[in-house]
Amino acid sequence: MTNQVLHITAAVMMSLHTMRAEPKFAAAADYQPSSEEVRLESEQKINALLDRLIKGVEQHPQKSYVLSEFAVTLKQFDHADSEEQDRVGEYLEQIMDIFQIESSDGLINIWRYGFDPTTVPK
Repeated sequence: MTNQVLHITAAVMMSLHTMRAEPKFAAAADYQPSSEEVRLESEQKINALLDRLIKGVEQHPQKSYVLSEFAVTLKQFDHADSEEQDRVGEYLEQIMDIFQIESSDGLINIWRYGFDPTTVPK
């Protein structure tokens, strides 16, 4: 794992705040929350991640910091259903795009599927 230095600009911080303000886990063609209670609880977990990143990334502008915060959040979704876990992965990928992080170094795939596809022999 490389510890990529992140360039934290006003635009990056604005993107995090914008994402924080958006509703999450809303019903869509490929996702239906099991209940409004589950949707709100899931949204709160992703918003808590965003809050931690907004508060701490300027002091810790490294990929390793972001991934360590991802790990905390992923653990909170260990027992979620598969569609919800897929949605979590999408939110984390959106955050990675904001920070221009190209890879979670297998973190998301290991959590979701139990293996890192980049390490599977061809």
